[in-house]
Amino acid sequence: MKRNGMYAGRILGLAVLTALFAVGCGSQEQEHTTGQAAETENHEPNGGAGGAAGEEHSAGTEAEGPRGEEAQGDGISFTSCGMTISLPADWRERYLIVEDAGGFSVYQKASYEKTEGMGYLFGLSRGTEYWNYGAGETLLAYTEGGTLYYLLQPTDFPCDTEDKALCDEYQEMSKDVEGIVDSVSIEEEAYLDAEEYVIPVSSILPLSEDVLLNYSGNELWIAKNEIYARHGRKFQNEFLQGYFDSCSWYEGTAEPEQFSESVLSELEQENVKRIAARAEVLAEENPYPKEYKTGETVKADLTGDGVTNTVSYQVKDEGNDAYSYRLTIDGVTFELGETIVMCTPVTDVFYITDITTYEAGLEIAVLDEGPSGDPETHFFRYDGEAPVYLGAVSGFPFPEQNFGRNGFDGTGGIVGRGRVDLIETAYTEDYWRYDFEAGKIEEDSGRFYNFYYYIPHELYVDLPVHRRMDASSETDLIPAGQKVYFLSTDGEAWIYVKGKDGTAGYMQVRQEQVAEVAKPAAEVFSGLDYFD
Repeated sequence: MKRNGMYAGRILGLAVLTALFAVGCGSQEQEHTTGQAAETENHEPNGGAGGAAGEEHSAGTEAEGPRGEEAQGDGISFTSCGMTISLPADWRERYLIVEDAGGFSVYQKASYEKTEGMGYLFGLSRGTEYWNYGAGETLLAYTEGGTLYYLLQPTDFPCDTEDKALCDEYQEMSKDVEGIVDSVSIEEEAYLDAEEYVIPVSSILPLSEDVLLNYSGNELWIAKNEIYARHGRKFQNEFLQGYFDSCSWYEGTAEPEQFSESVLSELEQENVKRIAARAEVLAEENPYPKEYKTGETVKADLTGDGVTNTVSYQVKDEGNDAYSYRLTIDGVTFELGETIVMCTPVTDVFYITDITTYEAGLEIAVLDEGPSGDPETHFFRYDGEAPVYLGAVSGFPFPEQNFGRNGFDGTGGIVGRGRVDLIETAYTEDYWRYDFEAGKIEEDSGRFYNFYYYIPHELYVDLPVHRRMDASSETDLIPAGQKVYFLSTDGEAWIYVKGKDGTAGYMQVRQEQVAEVAKPAAEVFSGLDYFD
């Protein structure tokens, strides 16, 4: 099964949770075809992966094979719970499979036999309970009837680190897991586009409060609107429209003013209400950032000592492209121009923020349009005597200035706006982090950056894209003649690109040449834009 959604690289890890499922299943007898046959190792029921009782199978040399396992000329096929995987031929004698009520887990045999439960490589589970994408769980597919298929992977390194040969083999086998997952086939008709949704099942399953607890405000905002998007609603919000346009399942047919919620099912209407209710609670629990008018006197506990401070911000145009900007806190005025230089300060609003919700105190944020459309936000903390400068973030990370998105995660992280000139001049979501002990906001570089919004480009030629950021990795083909979207980049050479048909992968761009087709980028994509 090819996993070509927006989050194709999002495979983490988790101890197997199949004990949560009550759906029982068993593997089927299959006839061996070519190559060596396999041997069944019968064991008493054991804890298996994640504590679920299971039955073990492993590859061997006898003629009689385990249920569901089939040796093939180019590998080994195993079927259980309506799911079939293909294992590499060189895994023979090196793996072990533990089945349970809801699926099966695959282990490195040598580690498992040394210490039961060790050597866990991955698991596949089938059930009816929706998990909120915790660490290590990936929803691979889902059906109209509410059956869900999950990939599960370890979050730790389940191997004896003192046994080098064992760990080397485990790491070698781990490299094959992605290809094995791509081989997964599911017997019943299922949707394979889960990676293109925040909540893939919001049209088929009721969403509980527990399910919604771990979603951020931004995720809830998209999740609510993707219910409408399933029914063809268009959006005035530029980010939302571009986001949904990039989804293979989306067809925008209804103008916002013409769209009626009556087209939603009762389940969808109820889920919209539940998502909205959760978003409201989250907003009450985390009320910042808050926007205020310049010149307005605001009351806020800036130091977290329980005493309310009064704050106002004033900006004055002094003429000749010069400005003065000052904060007044508890009646004392501070000239910010002694600390920062702003090219074109925003004159109508400022913000109170709470960058780290678990630490006492709030921040004051003032905005600068900057030169050439490169805005900055400057942050100050009040220490009881004067505002202390924390640093600046590129862009305006506030919902009112950011297409509805909140750039603060509440734990010190801030998503601002950067610029990249790799294939065209484009804006990206750049990251900063507040170091509370140092009292500084610093750029968190070395990441893979999402593009700020998704702009369609016509694809002129067939484009091979890599499954990993590795020029030697396997490729998939995005056919010419469709719209494609640049979703993310390392800012140096690689771009994650996605076609409207859902096919996605990595391409290399060097000196404005697309390496995979050896052509200038302008001969591969339409509408590339460059600006200062």
